[in-house]
Amino acid sequence: MDAFDKIVCRVGVGLMMAGLFLAVSVTESGSRVSAGQGSGTRRSSNANASDQQFLKKAADDNLAEVEMARLALQKASSQQLKNFAQTMVKDNGKARDQLERIGSSKRVDLPKGLSAKNKATKDRLAKFSGEQFDNAYMAEMLKEHKEDVATFSRERNSAQDMDIKEFAEKSLPTLESHLKQAESIAPELNAERSALRKPSAGTPRSRQAIR
Repeated sequence: MDAFDKIVCRVGVGLMMAGLFLAVSVTESGSRVSAGQGSGTRRSSNANASDQQFLKKAADDNLAEVEMARLALQKASSQQLKNFAQTMVKDNGKARDQLERIGSSKRVDLPKGLSAKNKATKDRLAKFSGEQFDNAYMAEMLKEHKEDVATFSRERNSAQDMDIKEFAEKSLPTLESHLKQAESIAPELNAERSALRKPSAGTPRSRQAIR
């Protein structure tokens, strides 16, 4: 092999090695991109419009339940109802922390104050006191928690964002527990008040009528 052939051979080997290196680099790069895309599908930094709307509504209702619970701690006449309200403040406080973390990671601006609808409900409750407040508050809690359970169940099944889906799923047992408590408290309050109002034997009819 003369000098020219040796040069050609070396150039050919060099080109072959360069091509092999380039192929390996492209393959590794493609693998990294694919892995990144797969990860983004599971844990996106941006939520779609539907998931964002869920977060905002959940945050608004969370604030409303805390505000109404604090009102109940001041105005309720039933200790059982006050205990329920204290649970609302504690559990919703924990949920609020989770909502804020998720909202921040998904770049969703959560409401800092009550919506017009929830503010109107709170203002209406504030006009009552004693038994009237108890009845109005528990009626509102029954309605709110039935809606909450339905909303979170839908989001658990339809959410596109995994973090939001997990939040909805993990929150459901607590919401269902709150609903069961509200469903048990309401009839117990009514039964207790009926017993207190029931006239004793021998009570004059005129006094019964007044009561």
